[in-house]
Amino acid sequence: MPAPKDAILRIVSTGLKATAIVSAGGTDSKLKKFDMLAYSGGLLYMAYWDYPCVCDLAGLQIDGQTFPVWLEHDRMQIVGHTDKVSKTATDLSVSGLISGATPAAEMVTNSSANGYPWQASIQAPVHSLEFVEAGASATANGQTFEGPVYIARQSSLAEISFVSIGADDGASAKVAATRKNPMPQLKTSKKITASNPAGTDPEIDPAGTDPEVDPAAEPAGIPAGGNPPSPNNPAPSTAGESIQASRRLFAAEAKRVADINRLCAGADPTIAPKAILEGWDADKTELEVMRASRPTMGGPAIHAKDSNITSEVIVAALCQSGKIPNMEKAFKPQVLEAAASSFRHGLGLQELLLMAAAEGGFQCRSLRQGGLEQVLRAAFSTASLSGILSAVSNKALLAGFTSVEQVWRMVFATRRVNDFKTTTSYRMTMGGSFEKVAAGGQLKHATASEDSFPNKADTYGKLFSVDRQAIINDDLEALTGVPQDLGRMGAQSLNEIAWAKFLDNSSFFTTNNKNYISGAGSALGIAGASAALQKFRDQVTKAGKPTGIQPKTLLVPTALEGMAIALFDSQFVQDTTASTKIPTNNPHKAKFNPVCSAYLGNTSFTGASSTAFYLLPDTKDGAVAELVFLNGKEEPTVESADANFDVLGIQFRGFFDFGAALLDPRAGVKSAGA
Repeated sequence: MPAPKDAILRIVSTGLKATAIVSAGGTDSKLKKFDMLAYSGGLLYMAYWDYPCVCDLAGLQIDGQTFPVWLEHDRMQIVGHTDKVSKTATDLSVSGLISGATPAAEMVTNSSANGYPWQASIQAPVHSLEFVEAGASATANGQTFEGPVYIARQSSLAEISFVSIGADDGASAKVAATRKNPMPQLKTSKKITASNPAGTDPEIDPAGTDPEVDPAAEPAGIPAGGNPPSPNNPAPSTAGESIQASRRLFAAEAKRVADINRLCAGADPTIAPKAILEGWDADKTELEVMRASRPTMGGPAIHAKDSNITSEVIVAALCQSGKIPNMEKAFKPQVLEAAASSFRHGLGLQELLLMAAAEGGFQCRSLRQGGLEQVLRAAFSTASLSGILSAVSNKALLAGFTSVEQVWRMVFATRRVNDFKTTTSYRMTMGGSFEKVAAGGQLKHATASEDSFPNKADTYGKLFSVDRQAIINDDLEALTGVPQDLGRMGAQSLNEIAWAKFLDNSSFFTTNNKNYISGAGSALGIAGASAALQKFRDQVTKAGKPTGIQPKTLLVPTALEGMAIALFDSQFVQDTTASTKIPTNNPHKAKFNPVCSAYLGNTSFTGASSTAFYLLPDTKDGAVAELVFLNGKEEPTVESADANFDVLGIQFRGFFDFGAALLDPRAGVKSAGA
């Protein structure tokens, strides 16, 4: 007997023992309280399963005491939260507070005061399912159940809801299945028969599918769900059939609402209420969600069989398999742990494509079975694959980008621009100082002169493809290695353009600008640093007054890195001559932050020097140079898409939008060192 595909159980409690009771809060609380007997351990009649099910309370995982409480399992209708969850060997009870500031909370409170008999429903993802065939039996919740019956041996409490319609008039609990998540990999599931009471014959294969069942087909035995009477769905003629028909109507509506909530998760919050109210089906809802999300499409959302495997976990697993460095900084520890445990042998490029193709409606076990062209077409029919590929590529790109020198961040001011037009930075230089105000007098207006500095962002980029051979070879490095190279290329391009602009400064650092010293005494050392410091502090505004800005950064080429560090760290200076009398204390200890760039002394750049050094302020106080980034994005971007017709594979493009310019000459000093 194939196991049901749906993995979320909704246990709907009914009858005298299963009502949800709302009462006044305690003396120290203005909130109403509620109590629910959620499940009494008996048979649950599934809306889309062939046989009833039992939720084994011994295997129901409860993580904490606080869970959300909604109305009709609708996350948009918050009622409150639990503060106590109690589980015994035979039943499950919850209690809590109606803390939601919503119309749903108000409706539950007011209708309860009027005597409305609210009922309770819990939602629990199933992790391990057992099937007991006719003629066999199994025990759970202190009871023995005769087959055919399903037993949910492992599940976890996720959410509790107030519901208005029960499944019958008895004290048993009923379960309505939803399609919120696909069935997890039920590797521990088994089939119990009269001849095999131990259940050693696995019912479900490790992949979570049955080889005899079409994966795209609906579960066998699905009720008509509210369709009008027909030869295949006759009108009820007995009281029992009438109850069953009511169940089908309730189950069909519950499924429709659940499908809408699933499809609208994370989408425009106005879509779900409208879809429920106007009676939309899943197809129409999905179409509206796609239309609404097109302008901002791109978030990865592949649904794995295991409900614990989120898109972020898939991205992390791919990064781990591709050996991208420093991923502990890019993901939370629990995400990395979930990725390692869910994909113990790694996640390959082929498996990712097959997962995405399955989400797109194309089921196959391998590329050989499905064909690369068909798998790619189905995989790229969803936004999920492109989003995940882009996320992985951007993680790899960022790792490559940050592996290259980042000294520019301490030298260049950064600014956001919104387009590629030439833009201008303005600096207001105030003249004069505060003036004494006589009693009852008015403040005088200060005068200001405006300095402007133009800059412009341009686009730099490259294309690359993961071809058919790399996919067939399951070469994940094609997905992670190339983006890392692109990241390094982007960082190198940024450095080359920024430092070329910075070093070509013969008309920027000049004697006339009073920001340049050369000749004897300008070499880096105690005397040279003192001369540069004096030159920096002697800078004045256009009004002739000191700028008051203090130097923070000592920027040097590689040839001077050792001397710069010595100036920063050394407490004393050794006198190497017998006739010179100087203090042994180092006046510049810890005064500047020594920063070294390999670009300063590289002769490929105009103005490079192995002896010149610079004194610069914190970029927040002033800057001699500026980098602008389109939309404020300070690293390259990678986007993925189905390849062009002439390329059989996956295509990527990496691009970077930025521009560099020199700014205010008064914000720094250059010492030629010779």
